[in-house]
Amino acid sequence: MIKSTPEVAWAEYIEAELTAVSGLISPLGFALDKQQLHIGGERYLMTKNKLVLTGIRLSDAAKMVIKVSAHPDGKKEIENEKKSRDLLRSLSFASDTLSMPEEIYYATKGNYLIFITGFISQEKIFVEHSLEDQFFMIVRAFEAQEAFHATTFEHMQSINKTFPVWMAKDYIRSLGDFSKKIIEKYPEAGKALSKTADLLKTNEKIVDKYSNYLTHTDFVPHNFRIRNQSLSMLDCSAVQFGNKYEGWARLLNNMLIHSPDLEKALSKYIS
Repeated sequence: MIKSTPEVAWAEYIEAELTAVSGLISPLGFALDKQQLHIGGERYLMTKNKLVLTGIRLSDAAKMVIKVSAHPDGKKEIENEKKSRDLLRSLSFASDTLSMPEEIYYATKGNYLIFITGFISQEKIFVEHSLEDQFFMIVRAFEAQEAFHATTFEHMQSINKTFPVWMAKDYIRSLGDFSKKIIEKYPEAGKALSKTADLLKTNEKIVDKYSNYLTHTDFVPHNFRIRNQSLSMLDCSAVQFGNKYEGWARLLNNMLIHSPDLEKALSKYIS
């Protein structure tokens, strides 16, 4: 008898979900890949309410990304991503547009919300490009994001019903909530976190000065793909309007671990 564990329960859940989803998308002209790379490991701990699957369109074998959920939280995340994509493409005050995968299908089938987009192939992954190419691709991507800048009341009215809008007070509140959770397990971190909070409060006006910009809160290599030296954003559910350097900070933190030389170059560029 197989012992019941989170991993076993996840595998059983996935098998049932893949069977159900396959039956729903087949009449629509799509089929799932036999191997699903985005549902293994500890995925059940992270995004268990929404599945990110790969497949093909039967008419031409074009590769597809299929996001699907029957769970209220998963559906809400997919709905928010759809709304974010639509609004980003319509904002009249953006001087440029962000590159995103083509939308193919969006509808509810049975208990499931299904969102299908084109799969963006890439010649090689981000870290396989030269350091110079990595640098300029990242800079261009952030410049494109910064083109989305809400500067008037009209602009704010057009975005605040779809996107979270963060100002200094929101970052201060979030840091306070986050610090409490850390200190519960690591009391010794309290002093450093207190200094961080003081620094943020002291610079509240500066934080607000560079806010109202579109920022991707998880802008790291696994959330974008590269084609023809251009980055395409994959996850619009992580988009909000806030401080323009929030996305930079998230990326630099990732690069500090995975590509220290690039982190140094980008830190010098924005300083």
